[in-house]
Amino acid sequence: MTRHSSWPDRLKWAEDSGLKSLQEKFATADNMSKEAQTTLTYVLTGMGGTFAYILPGLERRIDVLLFGAICLCLYFFCLGLYLVWKTFFISAYPSPYQEAKNLLERPDLSLDDIREGEILNMTDRLNHSKDWIANKAKAINRVRIALILSPVVFIVSCVLFKIFKLS
Repeated sequence: MTRHSSWPDRLKWAEDSGLKSLQEKFATADNMSKEAQTTLTYVLTGMGGTFAYILPGLERRIDVLLFGAICLCLYFFCLGLYLVWKTFFISAYPSPYQEAKNLLERPDLSLDDIREGEILNMTDRLNHSKDWIANKAKAINRVRIALILSPVVFIVSCVLFKIFKLS
C-alpha cells in the first residue's frame, strides 16, 4: 500500500489527538466520581433524616406518618445501594497508554505500522471509556430523578396505609 509522504505527520497528529481525547475522558470519569459522591450524600441525608424520625416513633403504635417515613427510609436505602453498586464498585477502565512490552511484540513491523495499530487500539479504549462514563452517568441521573420522586413515594405509602388500614 502506497502512503502519502505526510503519513508520519498524520500518525503523529492522530496519536496526539487520541491522547488528548483519552485525557479528557479521564477528567470526565473523575468528574463522574465526584457527582456520584455528591448524589450519595443527598441519599444518605434523606435516609438519615427519615431514620431520625422513625427511631423515636418505634416506641408507639405505627401511624400513617411513621409508616410513610419507614417506606421512605427503605426507598432511600435502595437508592443508595443502587448508586454504590453502579458507580462506586471498581470496574475496568482503559489505560491511556499501551503497555511497553506490547509495543515490542512484533519486531517485523515498522514503527509507522505499530503507531497505526496503536491508534486503532486507542480508538477502542476511547469507545470503552465512553461506554463506562455513559453507564455511570445514567445511574447517577436515575438516582437523581428518583430522589425528586421521593415525596411521591411517601404520599403513596401513606395512602396505601390508609386504604389497607394497617394501623
